[in-house]
Amino acid sequence: MKQNSKIIGLTGGIATGKSTVSRFLIEQNYPVVDCDKLARIAVEPGRPAYIDIVDYFGAEILLEDGSLNRKALGNIVFSDKRKLDKLNEIIHPRIRDLVLEKIEEYRLNGYEKIFVDAPLLFETGLNQLCDEVWLVSIPTELQIERMVNRDNVSVDYAKSVIASQMSLEEKRKKSDKVIENSKDLASLYKLVDELLK
Repeated sequence: MKQNSKIIGLTGGIATGKSTVSRFLIEQNYPVVDCDKLARIAVEPGRPAYIDIVDYFGAEILLEDGSLNRKALGNIVFSDKRKLDKLNEIIHPRIRDLVLEKIEEYRLNGYEKIFVDAPLLFETGLNQLCDEVWLVSIPTELQIERMVNRDNVSVDYAKSVIASQMSLEEKRKKSDKVIENSKDLASLYKLVDELLK
């Protein structure tokens, strides 16, 4: 069994371009463990995290089909730190288990580099699984502008979501490599290519 895979954490704030970097890595045939996807799997109806969330937040955070209403849940937790902490306490251990399963699967397939794409890499302690961390960063004004345009939300909502996350400055201090994404796509891909070499 190949044990010497290098685990690289990929993180950034919301709307910094982390998913764009992820897609690029996948196109270059690197395995990427997508924590957002795993988070969605972790809260599928009937799974332990789903049951705990409904127990704590009540049925009003469900859609008609019984799945989680992410927007309703987001509105609750982004305005109440205690509830956000509770949600994280329920979800994060379940995501971590799924991440470890995926890493193991890629390891067994002999990949030398395995990326863990996690917006909350440091907040959830997933950085402890990584050999190094790459941060995708942009100026805050640009981050707000991209989020407003991409997600069709208000400036205030964008600011509250950004404020609920660890600041990019803080993440920068904890990261090994920083990918500055304030230019065009070609520049972004070039930076990532250089890091891959």
